[in-house]
Amino acid sequence: MKVLIFVFLMAVLGFNAHASTLLEGLSEALSETPYSAVVTPIKYSKIVKAENHESIVTIQAQVNTPIRGELPELITFIAVMDIEESLGKVGQPILIAFCQSGNDLYFAGVGAAFDVTEQIIHHAKIVTKGLSKTQSRFEFCH
Repeated sequence: MKVLIFVFLMAVLGFNAHASTLLEGLSEALSETPYSAVVTPIKYSKIVKAENHESIVTIQAQVNTPIRGELPELITFIAVMDIEESLGKVGQPILIAFCQSGNDLYFAGVGAAFDVTEQIIHHAKIVTKGLSKTQSRFEFCH
């Protein structure tokens, strides 16, 4: 019985550590990018295979819930990712942090996309309320 209680406690503590790390990662992504939103991808278009088994993809998406920054209802952004990877699925909402180069939005990269849950959206809104509206340097965007 002691072994079962120990295993249960380790599972619960491990889950809490993962949730804490996930929310910390979300906080960092939101604070180090100028734009973020819950979006629903509509269309993926592979542009080119890049070096190191990566591809460059353009993604059209509907903006469901803006989190940080002003975004139009429909956006197109660029993502560089491993050839076998995808950034969400058509019709499936995902919270993404974006950077901007000129007029183009681009996915901020690893650690800047999150499955949508009520906890994630709630945490994102709390974090962004405390962020500066005049911030001009974003570590995820270099």
